Amino acid sequence: MSVLSAAVVLVGLIGLLNLVLSFGIIRRLRAQATDQHAHSSRPKPTIRPTTLEDGERVVAVDAVTIDGRTVELPFAGPSFVGFFSATCSSCKEQLIPFVVTAERQPAGVQVLAVVGGTDEEAAPYLAELLSGRSEVLIVREQEDGPIQKAFGIMGFPAFTILDDGVLHGSDFQVSALPDRP
Repeated sequence: MSVLSAAVVLVGLIGLLNLVLSFGIIRRLRAQATDQHAHSSRPKPTIRPTTLEDGERVVAVDAVTIDGRTVELPFAGPSFVGFFSATCSSCKEQLIPFVVTAERQPAGVQVLAVVGGTDEEAAPYLAELLSGRSEVLIVREQEDGPIQKAFGIMGFPAFTILDDGVLHGSDFQVSALPDRP
């Protein structure tokens, strides 16, 4: 009988120790969550679509549009440039906002779309870009091509606002760009 009593007491003590340790773990988790919440008010580092910072100049490069025109980049004056990869799902989501924003640009703003991927993959992008009411210059180039290197593109989709070749804003979403340089 004394062995049975000792076993019951031992199991009870183990249960009590388990309860105390569980409360300690819960208290630490709550403190950690509170600490993380306090640190979340700090500004998080922003991930940019380009290596260029606002105020930096884009390197000059020549390009040929899909209709055979040779253009020199960056453009003189204000410009709005979008970079798309035909295999990127976010690019598909941002294509129509890009076209709508291109149509809203005032006279004198040059709009350029750079589309990467195979001809078959890029066909829907080209059709959508050509269906817009505004004149969008379209350049096809493979990923990590010369235009993307000149702009320092690190991810897709990427959108930039420039004035005389100086970057005034870039983002992965059209809606996050400033209205004009």
